[in-house]
Amino acid sequence: GYMKLTKQQAWDLIRTAPYRKPLAEEWRKRSPDTPEKVRAFYQETGHYLVECAKFNTARGYWARVYQATSAKGKVVDFGGGIGSVALDLAAQGAEVTFVELPSAHRKFAEWRFKKRSLSVPVLDSLADIPDESQDAVVATDVMEHIHPDELPEALREIARVLKPGGAFVPVNDFNHAADIPQHFDTADVFEKLCEVAGLEQNGQVYLKAVKARKEAEAPALA
Repeated sequence: GYMKLTKQQAWDLIRTAPYRKPLAEEWRKRSPDTPEKVRAFYQETGHYLVECAKFNTARGYWARVYQATSAKGKVVDFGGGIGSVALDLAAQGAEVTFVELPSAHRKFAEWRFKKRSLSVPVLDSLADIPDESQDAVVATDVMEHIHPDELPEALREIARVLKPGGAFVPVNDFNHAADIPQHFDTADVFEKLCEVAGLEQNGQVYLKAVKARKEAEAPALA
């Protein structure tokens, strides 16, 4: 509907459009090496919308993000892409706030919300969300796209908006490979950065500490 295609044409596009290669080639050509340039890349690329559509309709996708779509109450979908997880959360009764950079893929997400008559606030960042106001923040395949210099602040912001005891639910893929050069491999410091931000690991999720912990020194990022 968004691209004025029939259902068959849309499925043909999703099946036949090159996966990962166009985005990877654009990344290498632009070589964004600062947080500002990384954000600009995602705001300006035209390849991410169809790539997200292919990824979100791939076999096993919903099993992969199951824990994120199980969040309840007031939930932030951080870096929500084309809005698939946000739509699923809203359908289950969550009060969703959608955070994504202004981009072609965000426009599609907004169209999807409007089409379903959903009142989902759409924000550029977490900055406009009040302190300790959210029950959960979900981030599906997002944290590996954040420049290492910006990752500590992103986690602090996530912790800030969570209620004490609230859950941060990341679904990460820190694999940095030839077809996904835009992934930053920060797996070795991610858990420590969460701890420094006040997020305590509990299985596959991180819970905001009920009591403030003594601030620790953040690990160095390469």
